[in-house]
Amino acid sequence: MIYAGFRVTPGPGQGLGLMPLVARVNELVSKHGGKPIANFAVAFGGPGSGDHIHIFGYQDWAAIGASGEALQADPDWQKFVAETGPKIASIASSILQPMPGSPLQ
Repeated sequence: MIYAGFRVTPGPGQGLGLMPLVARVNELVSKHGGKPIANFAVAFGGPGSGDHIHIFGYQDWAAIGASGEALQADPDWQKFVAETGPKIASIASSILQPMPGSPLQ
């Protein structure tokens, strides 16, 4: 399995307001083949405290690409992004591949 990780930096004062939207993010990503693995808030740790981290699992690279394309074309996702975008300062994404010996494969 391959994992896509997204680090969302909320805009000033928006961190707590975005937390209730996690279920909706998971629902929309699931609709297009992503498997929600974890959603975290960085509670403590210097720069990045308050950021939100979302991890979704995919079978392979092709599944990540197909899911991303379908998500971007989904009118429900487009509406969600339009509503939440102004509350977000930045989003960074990474593809995470488990290392040998990792408990999460």
